[in-house]
Amino acid sequence: MRLGNPLFFTENHRFAVYRDFSLGPADGKMLTVAYQPMVGAAAAGLYLLLMQQLPAERTGWSPLELQRKLFQGLALEPNPDGRALLARCCSLLEAVGLMRTETAENPDTEELVYVYRLYPPLKPADFFATEHLRLLLRDKIGDNAVNALMGELVSDKPEELADPYLIRKEVTVPFYEVFTLAGEADEALDAVRAVSGAAAGIGDGAPLPPVRFTYEQIISRVPRTSLNRRHVELLAGEPDVIARINYYADKYGLTLTNVAEVLDFDGVFDALGKWDERIFERQAELIYLQRYKHEEQLAVRLAAMEETAAASAMPESGAANKTAGFAAGRSPQTAVSAGGHAGSAPETDALLDVPDRLKDKLDIVSYNALLKQKPYTKVLELFIGTPKVMGETKEMFRKLNILYRFPDEVLNALIHYMQVYEKPWNESYINKVAASLQARQVRTYEQAVRYFNAERRAAQGRQETGGRNATRPAGQSRTGGKGKPRLPVYQAPSGKLADDARQELDEIVKYLEGQS
Repeated sequence: MRLGNPLFFTENHRFAVYRDFSLGPADGKMLTVAYQPMVGAAAAGLYLLLMQQLPAERTGWSPLELQRKLFQGLALEPNPDGRALLARCCSLLEAVGLMRTETAENPDTEELVYVYRLYPPLKPADFFATEHLRLLLRDKIGDNAVNALMGELVSDKPEELADPYLIRKEVTVPFYEVFTLAGEADEALDAVRAVSGAAAGIGDGAPLPPVRFTYEQIISRVPRTSLNRRHVELLAGEPDVIARINYYADKYGLTLTNVAEVLDFDGVFDALGKWDERIFERQAELIYLQRYKHEEQLAVRLAAMEETAAASAMPESGAANKTAGFAAGRSPQTAVSAGGHAGSAPETDALLDVPDRLKDKLDIVSYNALLKQKPYTKVLELFIGTPKVMGETKEMFRKLNILYRFPDEVLNALIHYMQVYEKPWNESYINKVAASLQARQVRTYEQAVRYFNAERRAAQGRQETGGRNATRPAGQSRTGGKGKPRLPVYQAPSGKLADDARQELDEIVKYLEGQS
């Protein structure tokens, strides 16, 4: 705990506690035998006192209380010595990862409120795998005691199960083979998730992947002379922000150095030190575009050099190799198009069918989970391949994601629909579909799946109707009625003319000949 002025940390300041866990028997023993020797009994007592600000069966936030309650619970005098001891206990808990402390100041009343975020003790295996904690405990209790504690807390696998020649097989039943869920979302459950997400300080962003870069790795790459260094240090108490940073790192293929560079960019943190997600994503996208533009130009130059060398050496063989290379480069796309129609998979309004070329790797549930959780850049690489995600295609989807704010999960459903059902990959068609999605306010994966499944069924209905019209007899309308009506044709009466009629006709002919 960094205190600029001791008077800013007194018994008259209010505090709140946040925790999303409860201590179990194993956690309690780890706190007693592993953490307490490192931080001391006073700091361990403070941790338990803060835990008790909420009932054991509840998680979330505690009500605001005066810190005088902490002084009384620890039997500390509300004087400079007592305040220094309480601040020292907080620093010890923060150093071993059991607590994070932050302050919240009201600009109108200038009141300073302390927020204590508690974290559970590490599991025994994780604790002894963390080198600095294990070494600190060794310095406190000695090597022999640490080894004995490891044997007491972590049990080894039985020798029979440790045999490397055992034939192991996964027989776990997945969720969707046992249970069937309704297609409609549960509004009450969504409300509970929204409340719990807000309580933990997590937004409604895209699904988060497992953390790839830890806070310690990120902070080690940010220079100490950076103006944003102090803001990055505050991210230690915000695991949700670290998870979002890892999501964009996975989406745009950022390295650890790239992440540190973006966090060092001016504007990523505002004046109050709050992380700006949109500016971070914009800078990550610029690195992504710059890298792939360089790779595209390099690939073009290498291809031109190889073609020139092959043509100068063996023209005929070079032409054959060029044809073979074109066929090889086109084969993945053809395989996706040919194998995209999953006719045998069960059709539901909530799931997309698995393409044929992925059926041996993914089932329908895991495939839809991949489309819902992965960034659209990774799905493009899955369907098309990294060398082909260039130029116009990359630019089209970038505009939909950045400018029009289409979520990645909606773009993944669009990519599946276009690739599997062989839709045209041109800007006019993509813009047409995107305009339809925007008009219907499609913002989630489930909405996109229902939309594209309905479009597929409508297209199949039009094809069937067109096939019936093609086999209809000529002259029959589309509604099943007759075509053009048949008009009656005058037929001259059969037989010879009467004598008087013939005589009259001859006279008329003679008269006309005389006039001429």
